[in-house]
This record gives sequence, C-alpha cells and structure tokens, in this order.
Amino acid sequence: MELIKFFVESVIEIIHYLAWPVTILTIILICLILFYKEFKHLIKRIKKASFRNITIECSETQEDEIEKLPVPEIDAKPKVPADLTEEAKRILATLWMGQTRHFKGISEGQWSFRILPSVYQYGNFIVGFAELLKSGFIGWECKNGQAVLTKKGFEFIKENREIREFKDVYMF
Repeated sequence: MELIKFFVESVIEIIHYLAWPVTILTIILICLILFYKEFKHLIKRIKKASFRNITIECSETQEDEIEKLPVPEIDAKPKVPADLTEEAKRILATLWMGQTRHFKGISEGQWSFRILPSVYQYGNFIVGFAELLKSGFIGWECKNGQAVLTKKGFEFIKENREIREFKDVYMF
C-alpha cells in the first residue's frame, strides 16, 4: 500500500512541476500558429532594419559560401611578393599561419580573423585588406566580417616562400 501511495504522489509531483512549462509552451505554440503571418512580416522587417542613417540587411548564407563571394579579378597576372605592401604580407602571413595551424588544406575548412576598429593597427589592416581583396587573395566572410584566404591566395602563398616565412604576424 505504501508503494502505491509513493508512486501516486511521485506522479502528481512530476505533473505539478511540468504543468506550468507545458502550459506556457502550449500558449506560445498557439500564438505562433494564430499569428504566423504577423511573425513572418516581423522577421522580414528585422532582417532589413534601419537605424538613423545606417541600414542593416541580413541574408541567409551557407557555411560553404565563403568561396563563392564575389572577388574582382582586376589583375590578370598574379602579383609577386615584392609588389605587396608590408601590411598585405602581414595579413597573408597571419592567415597562412592560422590556416596551417588549424587545417591541413583550404578544402577542410577556413581560418579567418579580423582587427577591431578600437585597435591602433586597424587603419593599416584595412589598407592591406583592401589591397588583398582587390587582388583576389582574400575574401570577406559576411557573417562576421573576417578576412579569409581564397583558393587563389592559398596557392599564391604556397608558391611564395617569402610570405610563408614572414615573421611579422598578428598575434591573438
């Protein structure tokens, strides 16, 4: 008799603890079903939000779209390391170091980094970044704004020992 009483009390206690969360989840689910169109419209407005003079647009991307980013092909012939600025070499060397430390090749994954505007080296970083972006050696990862090596950049560094052995890299 004691065992049945204990079992019934345990079941009642479990139901007591689950009743409120289940009730709240049910209400949320019913609201989502009843107001589906309104929530869909709200999500669209959030994806394209405008604050003062700043417009933010978000788009859904796949993880493997890093290689599909548009990179302008301005230079028909690849640059030689002597043509690159010191900052561009520093960015390439940092990307190479991170890429080879974390992944064996570019097809396994891509290591990326960025310098925040509050860091004193930010201006130099942006100048070197623009130069490398123009040459197609790096890309821009849209979801977090980080620099990432392209296949062209990976092959360029593999062929140029000077970049692979460049000692002045960003430290994290």
